[in-house]
Formats: sequence, structure tokens, C-alpha cells
Amino acid sequence: MRAQEIAAALVVSCVSLVFAANTTIMVTDDPASWQRQELAGVVGDTFNIILPAGNGHSLMQVSFDAPCTALKGGFNTGVSHDKPTEFILQLKTTDPIYIACGQPGHCHNAEGSTINAPVTTGTQSLVDFTLAARKTPEDNSALTQLNQSAVGSGVSASVVSIGEYVAPSATSTSTPTPKPQPATKGWDTWMVGVAVAVAVVLLAIGVGVLIFTRRRSAAREDELAMQEVVNGKKPVT
Repeated sequence: MRAQEIAAALVVSCVSLVFAANTTIMVTDDPASWQRQELAGVVGDTFNIILPAGNGHSLMQVSFDAPCTALKGGFNTGVSHDKPTEFILQLKTTDPIYIACGQPGHCHNAEGSTINAPVTTGTQSLVDFTLAARKTPEDNSALTQLNQSAVGSGVSASVVSIGEYVAPSATSTSTPTPKPQPATKGWDTWMVGVAVAVAVVLLAIGVGVLIFTRRRSAAREDELAMQEVVNGKKPVT
């Protein structure tokens, strides 16, 4: 029974990985692009966090009880990179994850998001988290963490990759549309070939039947002749 449970768990894990979803979070100066979002995912889903070079924001994992304090062991994208950075997280559980900006003062201004947080107000939802963050001291520089965490860091989600972000090329090579081609005679040729093949088969069957009939008729004639000889009605030559 234990083996069956392990096998079932492996199947579920494989299915989750196969159908894992990916969400891209572009950290820009536009708050709507990443702040106050109710993100969600299942185990195996990934979140690609893109930080432009010199951007003064970060995504720092915190807890609901300490909304503007870096969570011990949590992930942190870090603030202000020399090059555009791609920070990839992967969910290890479906427990709620609370995220705030690590730049001093930004968390107090409700720069934060959640992953898999409850949606009902009063149950540690995003709204509750935002209200709790606003109650923290505006100058929380001693509580934040500006440095980037390493691969493998994170609680309920782990950092699986950190690297330079390369934006997709704006130019694309267009494939010329093929010109309509006149209808080929391939289909007609194929049909003719089939018809010829069928005719040959029918002809062969007909010839075979004719030969069989003639042989059977000849055998019958020989049989009758032999019968007449036996009965003395026909002299033996």
C-alpha cells in the first residue's frame, strides 16, 4: 500500500511539473505592473521577476506579522542592479507568500504583493497585508535587506535561477506568404492509378475463374467418358 501511495505521489508531481505555469513580473516604476497583485500558483509553477538596470525597487520576502522586515531565509531580488536581472522563483508549497519592496520607505507605502494569500479580508489577505504594512514606521532601513539572495534561498518558494535578462528582439523576420499554387494533378493521377490497379485485380480474378471453370468442365467431361467406358457404352480407344 505504501508503494502505491509513493507511486501516486510521483505521478502527481510529474503531472504538476509537466503542466507548470509561468508568470512574468516586470518590476517597473508603474506600481500596477507588480504591486498589490494577488498572484497564485501551484507547486512547480515559476515566477520570472524582471528588474531593469538601476531600478530602485526589489521583491523581498517578508511575513504577514512583520510586513516590512526581511524574512529569515527568504528570497530577495536586491535593489539597483548594473544590468537587467532575471530572478526566477519556483513554488515548493502552496503556503501564502508575502512580498514587499526592500527599498527603505517603499513597503510603508504599500509596495507589496502576495502569492497564494487568502482572498477574503480579515484572513491575512492582500488587503490585510497592505494595511499592516502602512502601520509600520516609514523609515524601516534597519529592517530591510538590499542585497540579493542566493540560488536556493526562499521559504515556500526557492530561487532556481539568477541571471542577466535579455529582452526579446523587437524586430522579427517575416516569412513570405507562399503564392497560391494551381491545383495539381496528383490526386487525379492517384485515382487513375487506383482504378487501373482495381481493373487489373478484377481481370486477374476473371481470368482465374474462367480457367477454373474450363478445367472443371474438362474434368467433368473426362469423368463422364470414363463412366461410359466402365458401363460398356463406349469402346476403349
